[in-house]
Amino acid sequence: MNVTIAAGETGTAVMRYDRDAQGTIAVSSIDRLPPGLDPAVEWLATAFPDFPGIGDAQGTIDGNGLGQALWARLHVRAGAGWTLYDKRGRDRQEIVDALLVATSEGRIHISPSAHGEALRKALSTYHKVIGDDGIVGGELVVALALAAFQRPRYVRKPRKAWGF
Repeated sequence: MNVTIAAGETGTAVMRYDRDAQGTIAVSSIDRLPPGLDPAVEWLATAFPDFPGIGDAQGTIDGNGLGQALWARLHVRAGAGWTLYDKRGRDRQEIVDALLVATSEGRIHISPSAHGEALRKALSTYHKVIGDDGIVGGELVVALALAAFQRPRYVRKPRKAWGF
C-alpha cells in the first residue's frame, strides 16, 4: 500500500493505492482532511502506527501548497520510504503527463468510496497543460497525479576511457 498527500489551503487529500508491475494503479481509499497540518499528522499516526516508518510502502508528499510545511512538521527523511515532490511551475507538467497517459491507457481504478465520485468529477476539470504558476487542480487530482508518476530511474553511463 502506497500513499500520496496533497495539502492545500482548502484541505488535504490523502490517497492510498497499490501499483502492479504493469503500472496499474488501484486506488483503495481517499480521505479528505480539514485544512492545516495537524489533521494530516494525526491521520498518518493512525494509518502507520510506527510512523515515520511505513514498512514497504512508498509515501509522496506534494511540496506545493502546504506540502513543504507538512514535510517539515513530519520530520521525515527522504529515502526512508518518503519523497517530497518539490518541482515548481511548468516542471510539474510531468505529473500531469503521467496522469494523462495512465487514464488514457485505463490503468487507474478507483474503488467506490465517498470521495471516489468527487475524484472522477475533479478528473474532468483539471489543467492538462501547466502554466508558470504550476497549478494542476485540486488536491484530489494532485494526489492521483503523484500516484501515476514514477520517477525515472537513471542508469549511469560508463565513462569513456581517454586514449592517447
